[in-house]
Amino acid sequence: MTTPDTQVGPLSGLYETLTAFPLLGHFEPRLPEHPFHVEIIAPETGVTRREGGLMVAPSRTYQDIERTDVAVVPLMQVVDTGWETGRYAGLVEWLAHRHHSGDILASACTGVLLLAKTGLLDGHEATIHWAFASTFRQNFEQVRLRTREAFLTAGPNREFVMTGGV
Repeated sequence: MTTPDTQVGPLSGLYETLTAFPLLGHFEPRLPEHPFHVEIIAPETGVTRREGGLMVAPSRTYQDIERTDVAVVPLMQVVDTGWETGRYAGLVEWLAHRHHSGDILASACTGVLLLAKTGLLDGHEATIHWAFASTFRQNFEQVRLRTREAFLTAGPNREFVMTGGV
């Protein structure tokens, strides 16, 4: 999924990684050709310029998605303590609903700010790049932050998957 402050490089890297199986199948024939259906979604459709200046064209809005297995929140541009809570209330609500429907919620670096905003990480461990630790701690004191972890899973069923950086 993407927001207006999503950084396109990490988003496209995630997308290309998750859709690379047909190419990888040339080298390893036992790999499934399409193990995932991957879409870039956003609060609204249409071509828009993201934080770094590149254009993104989400295929659908998150409101259009009634079923998914994994929702990934990519890295978002955050400057100093510039995280503004409340900007993505609908998306936060949608993420909480996805979790209650049994979906895995994943984040890359600062994407964890949206996951934490759901309240679902309260009492659990989370990770984010160390440069954003003060922003995270200021906003989510009830989450145990572990910035030395590059990859971390949390929740009773390990349904929250986070990376500390990209």
